Amino acid sequence: MFMTTLERCTRSLLAGMAIALACILLASSSDARCAPVDDVLLKARETFLKSSSRNRIAAAQTLVASGKKNHRKLVVEALFDLGESPWFCSQLFSILATDLTGDDGRPLEHVERRVRKLAESGNPDKQLHGFRLAAWFGVGGLEDELDDVIEDALEVLLKKEEGAPKRADVLQQARTQIELAVKAYAAGAPEAPAFTEWLGVLCAREDADVRFTAFGALASLDIALHHMLLASGARDPDARIVKSSIETLLAWNDKRAIPALFAQLGDKPSEVDDEILPALFQMTGKRIHLKARWEAWWRSVGDEFAILSDDEYDDLVKKIVAARSVSQYGPSGSFFGLVPQRDSVVFLIDVSGSMNATHASVYSDDMFLPGTYRKTRLDVVKEQVVHALQGIGGREFDIVTFNSGVTRWSPRGSASFPTHEQALSSAVAYVGKLVPFGGTAMHAGLQTALSMDIAAEIFLLSDGSPSVGVTSENKIVGDVRRWNKKRKDPADLHCVGLGFESDLLVQLGAITDNSSVHIVK
Repeated sequence: MFMTTLERCTRSLLAGMAIALACILLASSSDARCAPVDDVLLKARETFLKSSSRNRIAAAQTLVASGKKNHRKLVVEALFDLGESPWFCSQLFSILATDLTGDDGRPLEHVERRVRKLAESGNPDKQLHGFRLAAWFGVGGLEDELDDVIEDALEVLLKKEEGAPKRADVLQQARTQIELAVKAYAAGAPEAPAFTEWLGVLCAREDADVRFTAFGALASLDIALHHMLLASGARDPDARIVKSSIETLLAWNDKRAIPALFAQLGDKPSEVDDEILPALFQMTGKRIHLKARWEAWWRSVGDEFAILSDDEYDDLVKKIVAARSVSQYGPSGSFFGLVPQRDSVVFLIDVSGSMNATHASVYSDDMFLPGTYRKTRLDVVKEQVVHALQGIGGREFDIVTFNSGVTRWSPRGSASFPTHEQALSSAVAYVGKLVPFGGTAMHAGLQTALSMDIAAEIFLLSDGSPSVGVTSENKIVGDVRRWNKKRKDPADLHCVGLGFESDLLVQLGAITDNSSVHIVK
């Protein structure tokens, strides 16, 4: 049960050898053989070798900051490792950039040799990584290799357009090849490379993926002739291309983009323009709708015009929003300018599929402001309902929506809640979640509203004719008259036609002496 003296000595010797071996191993990771190992650096090294990308970046910063050559070398080698992701390599590059470049900002000679070796390898994976590094470091003179890569990538994309089956990863690699090649060109050649003519051809191809690749490559080259070509992406049917083209032109912050953009406008306002006009407004502060007027304004300002700064643009937007609040929404508590007169109100709202259409005010000044130029009809109605509710005072209220069916916001309207504030909060949240779909069951919606005791005033909004259930206008008007006469206190019915005028709304707006009809164009 007790160890002998020999056993104790043997175990002590083995333990000492283990400690010594551990010290040797730890010392090997340090520049100074006899110096103690820094636990922080040791942990950073282990994290860099084993952990996830984001944790490894923090570890890389610690290792590079140590100044120890073996730690820096470990991070540098990871930058050239083909197994690392592009995101990870880009982060490493930002950490190592000052260590791998000279005072003139150019890569050190041994770094440039390694980049060229990868780019000229002939191996597609190595070439891609080499071009990526060339773009980051600004290594030029790779035109011949780039032309070969571009030609191969174009062949893949064009075959795809012709209907030849291609795997998604092959197509993605082709797109990446083009984009990286363009970036590498941009790093080493100030003038437009010869293959940009090909990119212009690709921008007009039928296949959206091919166009997306070409426009994405153009975004990497800030060359004068590309402002006009890139601006054409603002009219592309593919939403990805429209968004990226506009964002790139804004990011360039170059006034050459202004005439390039308004050249894409039509002679008459159209929904296609609702991406271009906000971009022009952001650069110029001008709310001009038509191309001819943009052209006249551009001729008048000359070369001295300067693009708005971010602060100037923000201040301008604030002024416009403040000025439009009263004119757009009307008096406090009003619904499209109609102010409730009685003690209780029901909002009867059409949420059919047609309410997803762009509201006609897309051609007003709203379209220049961020987030407003694509308002649907239902977006506009939601704003009006919330505006009315916020100024409704102590009135009882309820909300009824109709599409292919009918939905009531609350079983007893605002009376279902302990306080008016709680009712208001719930109603606003309910309105915010409304989505347009289905048909137009107006007859059923009116029947539900008129059956409610609190319906002293009903604000009916619709953008179309009945299409579900009872659709006969005479039948609907007759039933509404009959239902209203049965009420102890007949309701006043205010009809708002959004974007259209119909005989049905006109007749319903004459149900009582105090009823009305209001058409919103």
